[in-house]
Amino acid sequence: MNPEDLELQNSNGNTALCFAAAAGTVRIAEVMINKNEHLPMIRGSQGMTPLYMAALLGHSDMVWYLYQKTKSKDLSDEDRIGILNTCVSTDLYDVALDILKHNPQLAVARDGNGETALHVLARKPSAFTGGSQFQVGR
Repeated sequence: MNPEDLELQNSNGNTALCFAAAAGTVRIAEVMINKNEHLPMIRGSQGMTPLYMAALLGHSDMVWYLYQKTKSKDLSDEDRIGILNTCVSTDLYDVALDILKHNPQLAVARDGNGETALHVLARKPSAFTGGSQFQVGR
């Protein structure tokens, strides 16, 4: 295959890398990106990057791999906020913390729904299990 062949998109706009990202198959993604380093920035269905797709499906290893291969300068603030909030939503807190480490301004940034990462986290009571319970009226 030629590197350009890997950029082909189906009728929904998805590349082979989009499918690998959605499946969480890191080894296949590595082979493809080694042939064509531009693949992580080719958006698929609904304008989603492969990184966002992997985060949406909670594929931690794939998210870490694509996070390293996706050029930050090519992501919009909207992309970064969406990836951050999605990582929080899918319990990929290690990635979310790394995103905030490199982009601290995103801690208070709002997505298209007006929500910050803290809003997303607040809706996840499972994120707070095992800790002390606050009781009102004490």
